[in-house]
Amino acid sequence: IDVSYDHKQLGYGGIISLREGGENMLTPKSNFELLRKKSILAILDGDTEFGTIQISQTKSIRNALPYQSGPMLCEISSMFGLPVTYSWGGGTKSRWEYMDDLLKHCINNNRASDLLAFLFSKEQFADVLRGCTPEEIDSAYPPIITAVIDHINSELYFGGHELVRIGTRFVVQKKGSVVTVEAPAVKTIDREYISDLCNRAMDDVTAGNYDSAITKCRTLLEE
Repeated sequence: IDVSYDHKQLGYGGIISLREGGENMLTPKSNFELLRKKSILAILDGDTEFGTIQISQTKSIRNALPYQSGPMLCEISSMFGLPVTYSWGGGTKSRWEYMDDLLKHCINNNRASDLLAFLFSKEQFADVLRGCTPEEIDSAYPPIITAVIDHINSELYFGGHELVRIGTRFVVQKKGSVVTVEAPAVKTIDREYISDLCNRAMDDVTAGNYDSAITKCRTLLEE
């Protein structure tokens, strides 16, 4: 008999399994699991902001990651190989729950760093910084990223971990550890994966969910 407890209840990115004989064991998991905390997920989906950044005398922007709506999170999920269709008729998940599902999927497929690189990329700020000069963009972007990482690390601090960014790679490690970045494992793309995604795209077409179908087709082309 195996009994697993949710990581959010444990708070240290592991699960406790109760095996035959009543033995309790802590099963280590990816350090990226530590980011699956509601307060951190709210930072990643752009819900939490840290004041404003003054661009000019007449313009300021949110000091936060770009706000990701429910449909946008579904599109990002599909792009990372987790097909999700947003329900406009009600009964949808909260945005942080969409982000949690996406992060969990990326952790399981060794793509958590890729997801963070996407969310933190300058391209994601295109709408936020539209109309700004190149100099204003280069001036505003770095302090936003620094503030976001600092606040995530304030959430990780008492557990003794930190989020570190090296170029476009991200790692969650013990505080003070020597930074090491391993190349991510390549996900296997086989006939079964392609066939399944194609079938889901056709199901979306039949159901009239054309945006979702196009997203799945784009995922096939990109991968």
